[in-house]
Amino acid sequence: MEIRREPVFETESRRGAPTLAEFAKNSQISEDKVWELIEDGQVSARFVNDSILIMQDQPQFDRMLPVEGPKTEPEFSIDSRPLPDISASAPSEEIEHPHDFTEDNHDILAFAQDALSRNAELSKELLATKDELLRLKDERISFLSELLTQKDKEIRSLNRSLEEFATLKKFELR
Repeated sequence: MEIRREPVFETESRRGAPTLAEFAKNSQISEDKVWELIEDGQVSARFVNDSILIMQDQPQFDRMLPVEGPKTEPEFSIDSRPLPDISASAPSEEIEHPHDFTEDNHDILAFAQDALSRNAELSKELLATKDELLRLKDERISFLSELLTQKDKEIRSLNRSLEEFATLKKFELR
């Protein structure tokens, strides 16, 4: 059973909607309890003209029946009139085109083909550039590897010299 709520409008009479304090007094509950009911969704409220109005249930709306308007029946004509001949006004088989779009389509096709060919050329250039970068990186890696090998040999040589120097120093101290 659906209960409709009375809408609250901003009028002087407030259409009978009590304020929060009036509703609490009439229901013999505290205003805090009314706030709890509002928060729980058991009571609807609106803020109108610096006051909180409570929307009340209107049970008389449940008993109201829908208003039926006058019955209208479709009007059918009984007299037999011939249907208008639409074959005479039918368009001819040949349809006239006020604009010829083939030239526009040709231009669009030429533009698209040109764009595709430019895209292919740029892709080839991009691949060539990437290949060149990879080649240069490989050269750099090989150069750095050789340099690392030379430095490694130099470090080993210096370590051997250091060990020999330490050994000579031991013999000198004896």
